[in-house]
Amino acid sequence: MKFLGCLVAALAGIVVCPAYAQQELEPLQRYLQRPPEQLNASYAFERCAGLHLGVLDYGGAFLPLQLQQNSQQLVVLLTRVATTLRVHGAAADLDAMTKYVVDDVDRIAKLYHSRMKNNYAASGEAWGSDPTIQSDLIACNVVIEVAGKAYPSFKE
Repeated sequence: MKFLGCLVAALAGIVVCPAYAQQELEPLQRYLQRPPEQLNASYAFERCAGLHLGVLDYGGAFLPLQLQQNSQQLVVLLTRVATTLRVHGAAADLDAMTKYVVDDVDRIAKLYHSRMKNNYAASGEAWGSDPTIQSDLIACNVVIEVAGKAYPSFKE
Protein backbone atom coordinates (compact mmCIF):
# COMPACT_ATOMS: atom_id res chain seq x y z
CA MET A 1 0.00 0.00 0.00
CA LYS A 2 2.86 2.40 0.75
CA PHE A 3 4.24 1.68 -2.68
CA LEU A 4 0.94 2.62 -4.37
CA GLY A 5 0.84 5.90 -2.47
CA CYS A 6 4.42 6.64 -3.48
CA LEU A 7 3.65 5.79 -7.09
CA VAL A 8 0.64 8.13 -7.16
CA ALA A 9 2.69 10.90 -5.57
CA ALA A 10 5.52 10.34 -8.05
CA LEU A 11 3.15 10.46 -11.01
CA ALA A 12 1.77 13.73 -9.67
CA GLY A 13 5.31 15.11 -9.55
CA ILE A 14 5.45 15.22 -5.77
CA VAL A 15 8.54 13.77 -4.11
CA VAL A 16 7.40 12.75 -0.64
CA CYS A 17 8.36 9.09 -0.35
CA PRO A 18 11.65 8.18 1.27
CA ALA A 19 13.57 5.30 -0.27
CA TYR A 20 12.78 3.01 2.65
CA ALA A 21 9.03 3.34 1.99
CA GLN A 22 9.57 1.62 -1.36
CA GLN A 23 11.16 -1.47 0.16
CA GLU A 24 9.05 -3.93 2.07
CA LEU A 25 11.02 -5.47 4.91
CA GLU A 26 8.89 -6.09 7.96
CA PRO A 27 10.41 -4.43 11.04
CA LEU A 28 11.93 -7.15 13.18
CA GLN A 29 10.26 -5.85 16.33
CA ARG A 30 6.85 -6.23 14.67
CA TYR A 31 7.75 -9.77 13.60
CA LEU A 32 8.81 -10.64 17.15
CA GLN A 33 5.44 -9.46 18.48
CA ARG A 34 3.53 -12.02 16.44
CA PRO A 35 1.80 -14.88 18.26
CA PRO A 36 4.25 -17.72 19.01
CA GLU A 37 2.68 -20.06 16.46
CA GLN A 38 3.54 -17.53 13.72
CA LEU A 39 7.23 -17.30 14.67
CA ASN A 40 10.06 -19.34 13.22
CA ALA A 41 12.59 -20.16 15.94
CA SER A 42 15.61 -19.41 13.75
CA TYR A 43 14.37 -16.38 11.80
CA ALA A 44 15.33 -13.60 14.24
CA PHE A 45 18.88 -14.95 14.40
CA GLU A 46 19.07 -15.20 10.60
CA ARG A 47 17.59 -11.73 10.24
CA CYS A 48 20.16 -10.18 12.58
CA ALA A 49 23.01 -12.07 10.92
CA GLY A 50 21.71 -10.75 7.59
CA LEU A 51 21.53 -7.19 8.93
CA HIS A 52 25.13 -7.26 10.12
CA LEU A 53 26.30 -8.95 6.92
CA GLY A 54 24.41 -6.35 4.89
CA VAL A 55 26.13 -3.54 6.79
CA LEU A 56 29.50 -5.20 6.20
CA ASP A 57 28.74 -5.70 2.50
CA TYR A 58 27.59 -2.12 2.07
CA GLY A 59 30.19 -0.18 3.99
CA GLY A 60 32.47 -2.61 5.77
CA ALA A 61 35.68 -1.22 4.34
CA PHE A 62 34.84 2.19 5.81
CA LEU A 63 33.98 0.90 9.28
CA PRO A 64 36.59 0.84 12.03
CA LEU A 65 38.49 -2.47 12.05
CA GLN A 66 37.18 -3.46 15.50
CA LEU A 67 33.58 -2.89 14.37
CA GLN A 68 34.20 -4.97 11.24
CA GLN A 69 35.60 -7.82 13.32
CA ASN A 70 32.76 -7.62 15.86
CA SER A 71 30.19 -7.68 13.05
CA GLN A 72 31.86 -10.68 11.42
CA GLN A 73 31.84 -12.53 14.75
CA LEU A 74 28.15 -11.69 15.23
CA VAL A 75 27.30 -13.04 11.78
CA VAL A 76 29.04 -16.31 12.64
CA LEU A 77 27.45 -16.55 16.11
CA LEU A 78 23.93 -15.82 14.88
CA THR A 79 24.27 -18.16 11.90
CA ARG A 80 25.45 -20.97 14.17
CA VAL A 81 22.52 -20.42 16.55
CA ALA A 82 20.03 -20.37 13.66
CA THR A 83 21.52 -23.56 12.23
CA THR A 84 21.35 -25.28 15.63
CA LEU A 85 17.70 -24.31 16.01
CA ARG A 86 16.87 -25.56 12.54
CA VAL A 87 18.64 -28.88 13.07
CA HIS A 88 16.78 -29.43 16.35
CA GLY A 89 13.50 -28.46 14.72
CA ALA A 90 13.77 -30.86 11.81
CA ALA A 91 15.04 -34.29 10.98
CA ALA A 92 17.79 -32.96 8.77
CA ASP A 93 21.53 -33.17 8.80
CA LEU A 94 23.84 -30.36 9.87
CA ASP A 95 25.37 -29.78 6.43
CA ALA A 96 21.99 -29.38 4.73
CA MET A 97 20.66 -27.02 7.40
CA THR A 98 23.86 -24.99 7.39
CA LYS A 99 23.49 -24.45 3.65
CA TYR A 100 19.84 -23.36 4.04
CA VAL A 101 20.66 -20.95 6.85
CA VAL A 102 23.68 -19.46 5.07
CA ASP A 103 21.58 -18.99 1.91
CA ASP A 104 18.80 -17.31 3.92
CA VAL A 105 21.26 -15.03 5.73
CA ASP A 106 22.75 -14.08 2.36
CA ARG A 107 19.31 -13.26 0.91
CA ILE A 108 18.44 -11.15 3.95
CA ALA A 109 21.81 -9.37 3.72
CA LYS A 110 21.07 -8.54 0.10
CA LEU A 111 17.72 -7.00 1.10
CA TYR A 112 19.44 -4.77 3.64
CA HIS A 113 22.29 -3.97 1.24
CA SER A 114 19.85 -2.95 -1.48
CA ARG A 115 17.87 -0.88 1.01
CA MET A 116 21.03 0.92 2.14
CA LYS A 117 22.09 1.65 -1.45
CA ASN A 118 18.66 3.06 -2.27
CA ASN A 119 18.56 5.08 0.95
CA TYR A 120 21.97 6.58 0.19
CA ALA A 121 20.97 7.43 -3.37
CA ALA A 122 17.78 9.11 -2.14
CA SER A 123 19.03 10.91 0.95
CA GLY A 124 22.79 10.62 1.40
CA GLU A 125 22.32 8.35 4.42
CA ALA A 126 22.48 4.58 4.10
CA TRP A 127 20.76 3.69 7.36
CA GLY A 128 20.76 6.71 9.66
CA SER A 129 17.28 7.91 8.72
CA ASP A 130 15.72 4.54 7.94
CA PRO A 131 13.36 3.65 10.80
CA THR A 132 13.27 -0.05 9.91
CA ILE A 133 17.04 -0.43 9.95
CA GLN A 134 17.32 1.63 13.13
CA SER A 135 14.65 -0.40 14.94
CA ASP A 136 16.12 -3.66 13.61
CA LEU A 137 19.53 -2.73 15.04
CA ILE A 138 17.88 -2.20 18.44
CA ALA A 139 15.89 -5.44 18.23
CA CYS A 140 19.03 -7.30 17.17
CA ASN A 141 20.80 -6.19 20.35
CA VAL A 142 18.28 -8.28 22.30
CA VAL A 143 18.56 -11.20 19.86
CA ILE A 144 22.36 -11.10 20.14
CA GLU A 145 22.15 -11.07 23.94
CA VAL A 146 19.84 -14.11 23.87
CA ALA A 147 22.20 -15.91 21.46
CA GLY A 148 25.21 -15.22 23.67
CA LYS A 149 23.46 -16.44 26.83
CA ALA A 150 21.84 -19.49 25.26
CA TYR A 151 24.94 -20.61 23.37
CA PRO A 152 28.01 -19.25 25.19
CA SER A 153 30.26 -21.88 23.61
CA PHE A 154 29.46 -20.45 20.16
CA LYS A 155 31.23 -17.18 21.02
CA GLU A 156 34.64 -18.83 20.69
